[in-house]
Amino acid sequence: MLKNTLIITFIAMSLLWLNSCGKYEEGPFFSLATKKGRVTKSWKQIEFNGTPTTTDVIWKFEGNGDFAMEYNGIPNNNPAKWSFEENKGVISIYYINDNITFDFNIIRLTSNEMWLDKVVGTSFVRIKLEKP
Repeated sequence: MLKNTLIITFIAMSLLWLNSCGKYEEGPFFSLATKKGRVTKSWKQIEFNGTPTTTDVIWKFEGNGDFAMEYNGIPNNNPAKWSFEENKGVISIYYINDNITFDFNIIRLTSNEMWLDKVVGTSFVRIKLEKP
């Protein structure tokens, strides 16, 4: 009887622990890779508000906090920095020359996909990125 109680307790605690691993609304439920490790790479923008992105837009997140974008192979020359905010639930991108920050809620973050949401005034924007 005590053995069954211990097994049930262990299973219940494991499920609670695993449930707490899911940080983002659309997943993943569990990942061995760190959040920073999943973000720091180049990402290809594939969708903007449900519409496929027809130009080649690349988002580059560097491990040292540098951020850059390319449009059809042409780099945006406005230097920027990225960081996590709100317990790694938000990516903040600060454009140095413009002195402006854009905050994106992370909805999904896997090694191959990142979905970002932003509210702009009364409009909602969802950007989907994938590993090129």
